[in-house]
Amino acid sequence: MKPFNQIITLLLLSIQLLCTMPVCAQSLPYTQKLYNYKLYSDIPYGTATDYAGESVELKLDIYKPLNDQNCRRPIFIMVHGGSFIGGHKAEGTIPAVCAEMAQRGYVVASINYRLGTHKAASYQPYALCGNGTALDVLPGAKCAYSADSLEFIRGYYRGVQDAKGAVRYMKSRAAMDSTDVNNVYIGGESAGGFIALGVGYMDIESEKPAAAYALAAAPTPDTDLLSCLPSSYDLSRPDLGSVEGMLNTTNPNINSRVQGVANFTGGVIWNLYEGNSKPPVYLYHLTADPVVPCNYNKAYAGFSAAINSINLCQPINGLLPHVYGSCAIADYFESLGTAAPIFIMIL
Repeated sequence: MKPFNQIITLLLLSIQLLCTMPVCAQSLPYTQKLYNYKLYSDIPYGTATDYAGESVELKLDIYKPLNDQNCRRPIFIMVHGGSFIGGHKAEGTIPAVCAEMAQRGYVVASINYRLGTHKAASYQPYALCGNGTALDVLPGAKCAYSADSLEFIRGYYRGVQDAKGAVRYMKSRAAMDSTDVNNVYIGGESAGGFIALGVGYMDIESEKPAAAYALAAAPTPDTDLLSCLPSSYDLSRPDLGSVEGMLNTTNPNINSRVQGVANFTGGVIWNLYEGNSKPPVYLYHLTADPVVPCNYNKAYAGFSAAINSINLCQPINGLLPHVYGSCAIADYFESLGTAAPIFIMIL
């Protein structure tokens, strides 16, 4: 993928290996593909309750370099996209990114997280979108019709909680994986980029969004959308808890802090958080991204305008929040002057 070498650059900006033992033979800067790797799939890292009230076992895949003789390997965690309703840790470009990092000496974890949102009360299948026929050009589109924009934010928040739990889990395995808990990085694409930024920058309870507190029950979903839901679902919307979540929190010496964040075409849902953590950030975006705007606009603004102009799909804009993409984030960092974190912006 085009921005991959730049992601390495970001990681090098803040990497500070603490290795002093002679057996730690890997030398900086972890940019060369020197190793083969081994993949360990479907490792459970916790259990959490999803939007529908069901218990979900969360799993990750670990990619380990082979024969690198390094006792303090850096950790990189990758988060897939999918609008908080779909996607998987082993789909798309995710395995390629993970393999590239492992071949350079990182221990890499690709994670699944809780997916899904309550669905809209009113949905009208259009001729070429979401109708389930052979003419359906976007067969999965109907499942994007969430009850309201708050569901998007709640899906994001659950993802941040899960990813923070995954960070703590990977740190807890340091002795097993020969890793350095002080050199942990996270990256994500699209929805995964939102989550990665949340892990890096949301670290105090005052940053919890209003949508993550208890809300009125979701509306009864339109019958056309029932196939997007589990057979049994709870429409209640309880308080989602701490920004840290509950996964792998028993050891007070293991935290969810990361040393750097890589955002591939994701963003933030409100102004960047004002907590204590301000790690370096790598930003990659397309200026005409139709799903996540590079500047400030509604999610899916470009895509929605394109499909609705020819009546492919029911308008969706009212169900999505405004978001800040990579261009807006870079502008905000620029406005901070010397107080800004280190960042790299690639368009």
